[in-house]
Amino acid sequence: MKQLPPLAIAVVNEKGGVGKTTVAFNLAAALAQRGINTLLVDCDPRADLTMAAGVTLGQGQPSIYDLLLDDSLSVSDAIVRLSGPNLALLPAERDLAAIEVVWRDMDHAQWPAGLSRIFAQAKTQYPLILVDSPPGLSALTATLLRAVDRVLVPQQCSFTALYGLRELTVVLGEIQEVWGAAPAIFGIVVTMYRRTHHNTHIIEILRQRFGESVFQTTIPFTVRLQEAPEYALPIIDYDPANPAAEAFRQLAEEVLGRWRASPAA
Repeated sequence: MKQLPPLAIAVVNEKGGVGKTTVAFNLAAALAQRGINTLLVDCDPRADLTMAAGVTLGQGQPSIYDLLLDDSLSVSDAIVRLSGPNLALLPAERDLAAIEVVWRDMDHAQWPAGLSRIFAQAKTQYPLILVDSPPGLSALTATLLRAVDRVLVPQQCSFTALYGLRELTVVLGEIQEVWGAAPAIFGIVVTMYRRTHHNTHIIEILRQRFGESVFQTTIPFTVRLQEAPEYALPIIDYDPANPAAEAFRQLAEEVLGRWRASPAA
């Protein structure tokens, strides 16, 4: 495989409950299984990704919040290796919610600098970075969107979830207008899919509006995906034969295909 350019992808949707953390964790594990050195970054103050990975920070162990506060800290000091090869996590704690208060005393043009520095350091070791974002379009999310290369959107099969996707595209347009650059949508992945007429109709709407941006792979609804974090395992390890495990393996192949086809590759 030819060497691919480092890539930081934010997993984002304005609406909560669409599967952002599930997609980030399980897609990263599937890519790591394919031999891609992959870093998960928890950028959600709820720290759901950190908890799903079974990581509890010890006293004095830095989180992403500490890295944002102190640029003398090394990213490698905060990274936690997860079970299995090629997969690691930059964890978060709930104190990350205070970062927007810290930013109030700074020029907003400086906000992305900390995240950009973190990603630049991490890319020297991890060619692929998947970032779990908070729900809603807060200052933290908007700043994250200015620091990453691409956006991956988990899309639940419901009409209400479509509004979250519409809001995200509006925000990306505003970032482009104000700052002159915004990350492109790397792809949209349908989550919690059931074989119903309604779900099929939602996918048809998505493909009409967003064309090839929508991945061919859909992530099926399964209770096993909800159970796996209790054991700090991705679905491909918790239940390798489950349809969701196969779906994430297929999604990893699609992601690799798009990555290889990117202009910089």
